Amino acid sequence: MLDTIKYYEDKYNVKILYLVEFGSTLYGTNTPDSDTDYKGIFLPSKESCFLNTQNKHISYTSGKSNSKNGTDDIDFELWSLQYWCV
Repeated sequence: MLDTIKYYEDKYNVKILYLVEFGSTLYGTNTPDSDTDYKGIFLPSKESCFLNTQNKHISYTSGKSNSKNGTDDIDFELWSLQYWCV
């Protein structure tokens, strides 16, 4: 998971500030077949803020789009800090 987070930090030139488990794991409804979901907040780079090119939202899923996620799959949604401040 940390490799995936680092990859997206580098890809989008952001710094992840907060990441928390979400979904069935959070609510205690997960089963042995459940995937793992995360939500978080990221800080865009100064350059992207100055140029107004920052992303509002970044999402990732390791599952395939045409099937249900399995136990080894990870999903995450990240929201820009500015999204919460505006």
